[in-house]
Amino acid sequence: MPKPGHAQAFDSGRFGDSEFTARSIDGVVAGRALARLSPNETLATRGASDAEIYRRFSRSVVIVFTKEGLGSGSFISSDGTILTCYHVVAGYSKVGIIPKPAEEGAKPDPNSALIADVIKTDQVSDLALLKLEQPIANIAAPLSLGDFSKVSVGDDVHAIGHPTGETWTYTKGYVSQIRRAYQWTAEDGLAHTADVIQTQTPINPGNSGGPLLNSTGALIGVNAFKDTGEGLNFAVGSDEILEFTHRHGNRVAKIASTTPDCKPQVLFEGRNSDNSASIRQTDIQCHGKPDLTLVVPDDQTRPIYILVTTSETDMPDGVILSLHRDGNWNISYWDSKRTGKWDTIGYHPDGKIAPSSFGPYVADSATSPN
Repeated sequence: MPKPGHAQAFDSGRFGDSEFTARSIDGVVAGRALARLSPNETLATRGASDAEIYRRFSRSVVIVFTKEGLGSGSFISSDGTILTCYHVVAGYSKVGIIPKPAEEGAKPDPNSALIADVIKTDQVSDLALLKLEQPIANIAAPLSLGDFSKVSVGDDVHAIGHPTGETWTYTKGYVSQIRRAYQWTAEDGLAHTADVIQTQTPINPGNSGGPLLNSTGALIGVNAFKDTGEGLNFAVGSDEILEFTHRHGNRVAKIASTTPDCKPQVLFEGRNSDNSASIRQTDIQCHGKPDLTLVVPDDQTRPIYILVTTSETDMPDGVILSLHRDGNWNISYWDSKRTGKWDTIGYHPDGKIAPSSFGPYVADSATSPN
């Protein structure tokens, strides 16, 4: 059984018995892809509004397939631009696309397969943009992008995708939490970082790259991976999508450390440049650069703080403060969009270094860092 966080793999033993006529697409065989799929059963939803979400927006969801596997994608423009996860199309410049059949529950037709170019990728946030090579008539209405700042814990969310090959499957859930600058590593071995939405909406192989929709049908996330345990599913947030679509060029991620005995290493311990504080720089990812810098000012009225540097630049993207210098961490500030300005506050009511919740940054806060 393939693990979530990558595309649904094919069962090669079923290829020879495929009832479909194989159609080669730049080395991608649609017949083989479709041999792994199953038609939907009767649509089951839990209310009229849920059924309407599926009815209105399921045609905007497509199958994305390669020789190795399949995932999901969404039309985000009427010109044939499709959004999906990077790991669904990794290693390919062209992929296959299959639109939703007109008849609900019908088996997808391999002759309907289209070709799309992979036009932009972001390995860090695990996103990719595709573009159909040829325009098609009656293209599905593109999904609109939702406002990430308005996503709240407890909100209803809806997912449409192809989990384990069960095509155009609808599921409903709720937002469990919003995780800013969340870090994860999947089977691609890359170190991913993004603002994500945690949800108990099931995400399985084949769901990857599909949409997470709010109650109005706006795209607020791209379903990407799940963690060990029940109900720990994650979608890359729409703020990351907006930044990705406006960014020029591709973004490459670092290879995650595979050293089994990797342990935090102190790179420097001494005084800062103006001799006003003691500092300790620690490499926690075993990549030879400081990720955490502990600063203890000589001035006893100033808080102890940790600078967090996880991005490609040397600029800190987070600062965590111990306001009373008692070993408890009280509040943190984060540059989640990497613009050089704080945009998020983290709260630490338990005194632990990891925030338990987040809120928008307030510039005139009494504890805001200078």
